[in-house]
Amino acid sequence: MFKKIILFLTILNSIAAIDNIPPGYCLFKSSSIYSDNGCFRLTMQDDGNLVIYRISDNKPLWSSQTSQTESCVACVQKDGNFVIYTNEEKPTWSTGTHDNTLSHLILQNNGNLVLYNEFNYPKWQSNTISQCKNQDNYFSAQIAKTNQQSPKQQSMKQSY
Repeated sequence: MFKKIILFLTILNSIAAIDNIPPGYCLFKSSSIYSDNGCFRLTMQDDGNLVIYRISDNKPLWSSQTSQTESCVACVQKDGNFVIYTNEEKPTWSTGTHDNTLSHLILQNNGNLVLYNEFNYPKWQSNTISQCKNQDNYFSAQIAKTNQQSPKQQSMKQSY
């Protein structure tokens, strides 16, 4: 199950701003996705906790409360459920949103983490709407630079 993630992580490391996890992909320990505006980060921490941070002050806005559970990966399953697993593929937390094929998870520019179904209807959310404290931070500037990429690079970003 976790093997197909290698391609996604390669792409994730080569693009400055990935704000979503598509169906069938995962976020491993020590990996993050960022809101498109660069103000928020979703991180699968080494302690097994999945956390949304506001980057400007590193304030945690939400967590899965799965620290110390040996959790290591957070996956958007093809059935639409967002699940955190241990190395032994034992679930420790989920959104309970199965039966929603082609769902995708997005860290929005307001800090809210939302799981949308194939019709872009929200099926689960973290309810963490927050203001970006510093629009002029370094990461936002890097995203603006990335958004000026060639059309080929843009379509690559949009397809994931």
